[in-house]
Amino acid sequence: IWSWRIDEIITFSPLSIENLAQIVEIQTASLKKRVEEQGMTLTITDKAKAFLAQEGYEPLYGARPLRRVIRQYIEIPLSTKLIAGEFKTNDNILIDFDDNKLIFKNK
Repeated sequence: IWSWRIDEIITFSPLSIENLAQIVEIQTASLKKRVEEQGMTLTITDKAKAFLAQEGYEPLYGARPLRRVIRQYIEIPLSTKLIAGEFKTNDNILIDFDDNKLIFKNK
């Protein structure tokens, strides 16, 4: 016979955009490290983080979709640009958000 007992109830507050921007920072840390291993640096502006947070938040799932959004908007385009030779060793890659899109440039 199984017996279940609930000892306490935990209530979770909805995540704010600031919380999600922090999660973006955490989830892009390994990407930044991989870019550094190639001899470049990667900086993502607060505006770009806010855009990713906005795109990666779904009230029903919280921040779970954020990983997919980072892959779609950052990892895949950056990989394509690296393969195309748009960035080289010693470049400082800046990802910013302007005109409703992410912009990749060498700062």
